[in-house]
Amino acid sequence: MLALTKIWTIARRAPLWLWVVLALGIALGVGAWRIDAAAYARGAAAVEARLAEEVRALELQIRAAADRADEAEKSRLAAERMLDDLRAELDEQSRADPDADRRALGAGSVLRIDRIRRED
Repeated sequence: MLALTKIWTIARRAPLWLWVVLALGIALGVGAWRIDAAAYARGAAAVEARLAEEVRALELQIRAAADRADEAEKSRLAAERMLDDLRAELDEQSRADPDADRRALGAGSVLRIDRIRRED
């Protein structure tokens, strides 16, 4: 209690301009804090909006990449099917070749080998 009376005694002796300056300083401090808080909130909202736009753009890029990968996979599977068909056809022709048991390559064998080279 004694400390409060001493503070009050000192405060009563302070001139009016000191109280005005103190009140003005407090008002400016509170105002600056509010302005800073509002600016922070606006900045945070702007950053969130920009990041949301970037996320949408990246999602579109991911979808486009997935579509391209899907098309590439379809092309790869089609090429694989074509190669399997060619192998089956050449195997069938080689089994049907009357010169298959010869040590040298016959004309049919050479044609089949050339066909493999052309397909690659």
